[in-house]
Amino acid sequence: MADADNSTDVIKGLDALFAPWNRTDAPGLVVGVAHRGEVLYRRGFGMASLEQAAANAPHTRMRIGSTTKHFTCLAALLLAEEGKLDIDAGVRTYIPELPPLAGDPTLRQLMSHTGGYRCYLDVSMLSNGSTILPKGASLDYMTRQNAANFAPGEEMIYCNGGYLLISIAIERVSGLGLRAFLDERILKPMGMVDTALVPSDLEILAGAATLHVVTPEGIRRGIFPSEEVLGEGGMVSTIDDMLTWLEHLRKPKNLGGTDTWRQMMPRAGYNSGAGGNYCLGLMRNSYRGLDTVHHAGGVFGGASQMLTVPDHELAIIIMPNRSDVSPPELADRVVDIVLAAHLGPAPTFLDVETGKALLGRYFSLRTRVLYSISKNEAGFGLRINNNQGRPLPIRPADGKLIADPGSMSAITISGADLAAEEPPESLVFSVAGKSDDYLRLSDTAPPAAGLAGDYENIDTDSRARITLEDGGLVMEVAGRRGRARYELKPLSDEVLLFRSAPMSGCLVVERADGAVTGVEMNTARTRHLLFTRKAMAAVAA
Repeated sequence: MADADNSTDVIKGLDALFAPWNRTDAPGLVVGVAHRGEVLYRRGFGMASLEQAAANAPHTRMRIGSTTKHFTCLAALLLAEEGKLDIDAGVRTYIPELPPLAGDPTLRQLMSHTGGYRCYLDVSMLSNGSTILPKGASLDYMTRQNAANFAPGEEMIYCNGGYLLISIAIERVSGLGLRAFLDERILKPMGMVDTALVPSDLEILAGAATLHVVTPEGIRRGIFPSEEVLGEGGMVSTIDDMLTWLEHLRKPKNLGGTDTWRQMMPRAGYNSGAGGNYCLGLMRNSYRGLDTVHHAGGVFGGASQMLTVPDHELAIIIMPNRSDVSPPELADRVVDIVLAAHLGPAPTFLDVETGKALLGRYFSLRTRVLYSISKNEAGFGLRINNNQGRPLPIRPADGKLIADPGSMSAITISGADLAAEEPPESLVFSVAGKSDDYLRLSDTAPPAAGLAGDYENIDTDSRARITLEDGGLVMEVAGRRGRARYELKPLSDEVLLFRSAPMSGCLVVERADGAVTGVEMNTARTRHLLFTRKAMAAVAA
């Protein structure tokens, strides 16, 4: 199909793309597409509620998750216009009860996920599982931390907790709750009457779809494990409201001054001088030669993708109410269909046969990051910290291999000899302007010895016990509000995988004089969470 000018063919193509969700026995999604200022496609697919036999429709209200983040940034910038908030001031200016840790990140750094703080959601779920946090608990976790992921500006790790802190700063400066501030200052002026900040999934909301978590055992109701989800991901919206917003995002005219929007769009950089793709609550990337501005969102049982191609005045919003759909991938397919005549060549990715010697897991004791290179449907995928996040295909470029995670700077792999028959002993991974040697871990590791015993972590006020069960190691964590259980898989004497839906990562063993003194939990969003061994309870495995 040539272009969206041939609207009949475009609509047929979009209908075919979303046909798998056009059913009455499963949850689905809603889709809106506008081109050159005109709504091209506006449809609902599947069920909004299996319990009530209600179908998704264009007016169905959906959770947009982290797509909320750029609304939060705009709210802070509107206060900055009035001289009430300085986004280049340290966050402790507005929330002094936070510990100094590795430095005082600015609000701007928190907006770009370069602040270095750990996230309340991650540390809570590591110790409590999916127990729902009451109001006030999220900030409590942020103030309890005795260490950070990294110093401000050194790297980027996506951090919902940073946006929680921005939300609290907005509330303290404005004197309004974030829900009221967004409604009065952004949503009502824009005429977005069906959009709201809804901090808890336990709240009854008229016209909203139920969230559905799809598991091998069946479909369960999705509930975000906090009753106080604010600017990090608490908004609900509709197709029409989000298409209205995307038109404004492409051509700001109702809210904020020129300088505010100028600040929203530049990509964040790191202390090393390297740059990423994350702006202030938005991402800027190139897709097949087209510049895009976008942000995805994920909740328990739903997701979203908001994307615009400014040069072609294309706007896309996709919001599923089920957990097994990838809106970013679907949005790319929409771009393929609507702007087919304007696309550059698709990137060439490393094929399985060429890169087979690289298969395996690679780990750095300094960064505490575990990468795995493995087969997937597209050939190879690079996955960060024990398969968390979307698999990232690897492409060859200038004698190196590159995986683009979208938000931060590209991950570059060097030291790979694609002609070699044997696996490399190590590879060099470069991220945010920093390079580290990552040792390849053995495909078969002996059972880890000496780990069984009791441990405690002060940052989460939790206790853990590692035991030997049926020939394998299990780690049970009891937090302040719940429990979590992890199966452990040794990868070496120092590194183990831990898994338990929805959390997984790598466990690093700490030793002194040969004896285990602690274990450190590391995930895609948390590093160096140390559980210290309680000497009296230690036993040999």
